[in-house]
Amino acid sequence: RWINTAIVMTMVTPFMDTIAVNGLLAKLHAVLRAEIITQPVVHMLDILHNIKRHIFAPFSANQETMDSNFHGSIQHLGEKYTAMTKIIFLCIFYSPIFPASFFYGAFAYAANFYTDKFLFFVSFYVMCYE
Repeated sequence: RWINTAIVMTMVTPFMDTIAVNGLLAKLHAVLRAEIITQPVVHMLDILHNIKRHIFAPFSANQETMDSNFHGSIQHLGEKYTAMTKIIFLCIFYSPIFPASFFYGAFAYAANFYTDKFLFFVSFYVMCYE
């Protein structure tokens, strides 16, 4: 994820277009705004869980299969850590040419934190290891 987000974007953009109007800074701006908006919105929508809850559950054959449709979505801690390290790497990598990336990173962390906190208490599935 780090390679796709930061390094490839730098390698594809010519050096003279780094601070151009539609150059690297504009692309970096778009990526950071997407990190702030896209990931929390996708997690809040939780499309698969809503389809299971509102479409599949009412048409279940018995109570046990209906109850299985109401479990929350399973979250993997490794994916969350990878997303967070991607934001930090992006901010540090581009900080010499775009110092405001740290503020964008802070907003992205805050958005992810409050989204995950809400979903943890509302709809995440607690995995039991027996």
